[in-house]
Amino acid sequence: RRVLFRSRREYGADDDRTTSRQMKKSRRMCAAAAVLFAFAAAFALTTAVYRMDAKAQSDLQRRLSEEVLRFHVLANSDSREDQALKLKVRDRILAETGSLFQDARDLKNAENKVSESLALVKQIAEDEIQKQGYHYDVNAELCNMFFNTREYDGVTLPAGRYDAMRITIGEAKGQNWWCVLYPPMRI
Repeated sequence: RRVLFRSRREYGADDDRTTSRQMKKSRRMCAAAAVLFAFAAAFALTTAVYRMDAKAQSDLQRRLSEEVLRFHVLANSDSREDQALKLKVRDRILAETGSLFQDARDLKNAENKVSESLALVKQIAEDEIQKQGYHYDVNAELCNMFFNTREYDGVTLPAGRYDAMRITIGEAKGQNWWCVLYPPMRI
């Protein structure tokens, strides 16, 4: 009997060790599953927040595109001379047409004023280019174009399509300059 009892005892001890190993393995698997679940939940939450942010950003861009008219000047090239010329053309156009949009009642009214003034704007740009000793062609147009996200005096305009008065100088392969033409930004 003693042998049998001892044998049972030994058998029970092995069984306890096996059960203990199984429990540890089970706990590790539960912990791994919990970590995996936490990662999956975090990913799902991040994706949902991103989608909400993307939708909110898209809605904001759409609303702004219905209220904002941008002014865009594209230089002939990235040379220092062409970039300086672009800024002189910009300054001259803003100086001579700045009051044109002060009394615009809404975006449509501002766009009408731009359409009516495109020939004048082109003439101002051509005159400044010749005055600076260059002979580049100029194009002035009212168009709808894509802009990257930009910050202007603490106001962020999200990426998207906006209406713009666009001036292209020469080959228009240089860096651009832009601002909000309407509504006038009060600084």
